Amino acid sequence: MPSHIQPKRFWGNGDRKTGLLGLWAFVAIFLILLTTACYLGRLANCGTPGRGLGDFSQAAGDHLSYIGAMENYLASGQYYFTNMHGDVVFAGRMPHYAMPYWLLRHFFNAGVSSDLIVLLHVALLAFAIWLSTTVVVEHTGRRWAGWLFAVIALTCPHLVPWTTLLTPDGSGAALLTIVVILFHRTLAQEALRHMFQCSMALCALIVIKPYYALLVPLVAFAWWWQHRNTRTAARIGLILGVPLLLALAPWWVRNLKYFDHFFPFQQDLYAGYGYSAPELKVRALLIRMGEEPSTWWEPRSLACRLKLDPPLPCSAQWPGYLSKEIKERLVAAEELFLTYQRDPTDRNATLALHGIDGATRAYNHEYPLRTTFLNRPLLVWRFLVNSGSYHLPINSGNPCYSPVQLVPKVLASLGYILSLVGALFGVYTMFRREWVLVVWLVPALYLILLFPGYIGLVEWRYFIGAYLCNLILFVILIARLWRLALDRVATIKGASLTP
Repeated sequence: MPSHIQPKRFWGNGDRKTGLLGLWAFVAIFLILLTTACYLGRLANCGTPGRGLGDFSQAAGDHLSYIGAMENYLASGQYYFTNMHGDVVFAGRMPHYAMPYWLLRHFFNAGVSSDLIVLLHVALLAFAIWLSTTVVVEHTGRRWAGWLFAVIALTCPHLVPWTTLLTPDGSGAALLTIVVILFHRTLAQEALRHMFQCSMALCALIVIKPYYALLVPLVAFAWWWQHRNTRTAARIGLILGVPLLLALAPWWVRNLKYFDHFFPFQQDLYAGYGYSAPELKVRALLIRMGEEPSTWWEPRSLACRLKLDPPLPCSAQWPGYLSKEIKERLVAAEELFLTYQRDPTDRNATLALHGIDGATRAYNHEYPLRTTFLNRPLLVWRFLVNSGSYHLPINSGNPCYSPVQLVPKVLASLGYILSLVGALFGVYTMFRREWVLVVWLVPALYLILLFPGYIGLVEWRYFIGAYLCNLILFVILIARLWRLALDRVATIKGASLTP
């Protein structure tokens, strides 16, 4: 790793004085983030008081399957939640994310415990930002670049609203950044302790966000590639496998009571939410069309149009490029699916499936190029392009709204735009084979390939894990441009002094 400054140099060289400087820097980052989180959390509770859990913590859509399941365990000794169909789900989400909540509930009520979980989220995010500042200085050799990163990360609250929700999205984004930083350390220094730290962080990430399990073979391959021998492969297997085995084994043993087959993380792909066959067919159809299949709460999403009694009136329309015949087939399938939702009998399910299958075949036949080549890239575009501040509880419908709140909203959008610029710079470095920088692009590539690329989901929250790593790339880009500008000025001055 070409590094102008050794690790920890930004916050000091290891002596007591500079060590204290690093500690106070972390405390400052934590307090700034906590202040922002408390403000946005209270603002969210003012806008949607029914979702409020504590003074500044809120429930999100998946709250029931995480914290709700743990509340059931506290009340009855059984870890489960009840899905939308009334089915009892015993192995939906793994309990690891809710374990700190379980511990806190032995001492505090639900509201205080929820607020304390927000503090843990904020502390994890603060640590990720603190580590990231050091990484930026290591790559650029400029202290001001580290401060620039900290200023952007702290003043652009793109990630902060996720820390106020009792779901693992915010903590998952922070942990993914920490994993990449520690992985970067292993490639640069090859120290066993760094490999172990990376493995522990990766284990923590996987047990709260299982879809990151595919990072394990990627990390293992990268470590093996450095040495390429059997002894190294065995050591890597132990370092990566033992923490995961210890974390997951109790979950596996517990699930033997309820299921007669093995699954590593959760009982099915959809965590027991129990989506019906017609609904899954509708999702597949929307993915074929390059549309978002799951965000039925978004008025402009076609998924909203296909949802019975959505929370907000839908404004989505079928795409204008559709022929009259295809549109008629889609509208007919829509009516059959809505009828099934009103009266979910076997007959209506069969009719809905028949109508959706017919519309899908007709669409594929009419638009083969779109289906085969264009719609997946369209999903990627929709995955990436958003305001970056859609999730902030700042809108004129909030009783606590004030025009001055537009400042953090604009800053959140700015931070997201800068992160996308960083990602584009990462793509540029990839084509230039600057592998030392490509490592920061891995989260973005992983999430893009997994969600819109493979699964077909474009829900924007799935991309927040790449935010800090993309910002690292952006600040490295700024440092490079600054150095080029200085070199250009020096060249001009040298030329003017030459007789």
